[in-house]
Amino acid sequence: MNPESMHEISLPLDERNLAHVFTALTLADIVTRESVPPAEARCWWLDGQFHLRSLLSDAALLQKSEELVRSLRWVPALGVNEGKINSKAHHGILSGEPMLQGNAFLSFVDSGGDSSPFKMFSARQNPTKSIPEQIGMVTMKPDLTSWLGQRALGVSSWGFDSRVGSHAYDLGFSSNDEDSGELDPCYPAVELMALIAACSIAPAQLWQVEDSAIEFTIWSEPILTGLAPWAAAGRIELKSSRHYRTLVRGASYGKGANYRYFPSASLEP
Repeated sequence: MNPESMHEISLPLDERNLAHVFTALTLADIVTRESVPPAEARCWWLDGQFHLRSLLSDAALLQKSEELVRSLRWVPALGVNEGKINSKAHHGILSGEPMLQGNAFLSFVDSGGDSSPFKMFSARQNPTKSIPEQIGMVTMKPDLTSWLGQRALGVSSWGFDSRVGSHAYDLGFSSNDEDSGELDPCYPAVELMALIAACSIAPAQLWQVEDSAIEFTIWSEPILTGLAPWAAAGRIELKSSRHYRTLVRGASYGKGANYRYFPSASLEP
């Protein structure tokens, strides 16, 4: 492959913010699928940015990301809308193109496993409604950085983004309680890109270390984009890796899902 045909893209993603890490994994997955051969594509974190080297230009990766986000829909499980069986709003599958399917919110407690730490939204939030609302807030931008950085107010969040909801959470209650949800910032493109990774790229079981805690790994050396999910889950030994841990915030205020989100991760020794 001619090095001159490769593009290097640098994005201001925060490696302590779980939503940004998930977004990076989704971008790496797009690059992997669109690169022929995929062995040419690389990704890494350095100097406060996430870097990609691939055949896709910034404009091409933006277009692929926009198409993927707009293809998303939530397929509810049998009985969710009828209320006749024990199904809840978060039971279903996130579907999108190409061949994207998954659910980050299911609990495995009944089968002897763990509850998913990624399920943080309340019963008032329904993915069938929330996903179209978030998509409706996404507008095309001139570059990928602007597209990921666009902001909206009063749109529900999945709880992965440490920037969302903190004005109320830090005082010990949720914005639902104080009726200030319209003040909550939301970054809709990041919310949707993070949701894709949580549902189909980064299985909670690989990240979970305690009931409400997860750990993930960041690396500074270029690696194959196809290895990014395994590197982030700490399943690949890398010389440049650093490890982060984040605990679901809100346990001190009760286990109600209205109060739960992931704050900025802490660097592990």
